[in-house]
Amino acid sequence: MILLLACTEPALEDTEVVNTQDSSDSSDTSDSEDTGSGPFRDILLVTAFHGSMSDEHQALKQQAAEILATLGDSDRLGLITDGADGCSQAGILTFQDDPSFLSGAFNVQEGPLSQDLLEATARAYSQTEAGCNVGLAREGSIRVVVLISDTSGTGNDLSEITPFSPTVSLLGSDCSGAYGDAVQSTGGTATCPWQVSDLLALLGD
Repeated sequence: MILLLACTEPALEDTEVVNTQDSSDSSDTSDSEDTGSGPFRDILLVTAFHGSMSDEHQALKQQAAEILATLGDSDRLGLITDGADGCSQAGILTFQDDPSFLSGAFNVQEGPLSQDLLEATARAYSQTEAGCNVGLAREGSIRVVVLISDTSGTGNDLSEITPFSPTVSLLGSDCSGAYGDAVQSTGGTATCPWQVSDLLALLGD
């Protein structure tokens, strides 16, 4: 899903906050963690960072606590940007984490994949078995990708993410093109234009 937001609330300070949680710890427990008998989700928020999205990012920063509050006890979330490495900017987050980890992760610069968030998604999944995103594609999890962009995107080859069988949703200003095709082919939903409340509703379902 892709949401476009305009925020009137005061923005948080643009100081980068890094999740200091040791990623090796989460990888050690990713397979052994008791997820209970109910469904659990591994969620990728994948966002572009070109300048025209600054208002949207400010809105998302201000709603970081609410975003994490939508997560179930065994859900995990990673924020992937349009940078080339595909690593979650704040580590692997749960509902118990400090929201400043997530809000601080929105203080980054535009990356080389701002027009191809599907490639950014593929790179993120390539590091879920061994790499920086271990724990975001657990066996038995419901896998959700939310693309956040104000462009329609380029490229529509989903072959690199198809083995992970995620549902791709879009929050943006343009629900056509490559991103719209990805949504349609994976059974997701597209919201154009969007508001933060749309993201909260999507994650809270």
